[in-house]
Amino acid sequence: MRKPTPLKRAIFDSGRTQKSIADALGMDEGHFSRIVNGLHPPDATCDAIAAELERTTAEIWPPAVESAA
Repeated sequence: MRKPTPLKRAIFDSGRTQKSIADALGMDEGHFSRIVNGLHPPDATCDAIAAELERTTAEIWPPAVESAA
């Protein structure tokens, strides 16, 4: 079983539904679901989602770690 993404974990920890978060953001629920499942949104949308979940953007979308070649 795969470990949940930081975004999915934050949604779970919030005790809210994806629909309630999408509604609070003024976003279509289907579009928000695509973001939850891997679509990377523009920076402003990332910031808004993180703020709605009371997290930092870096907590939800951690910087990629580059491997040494």
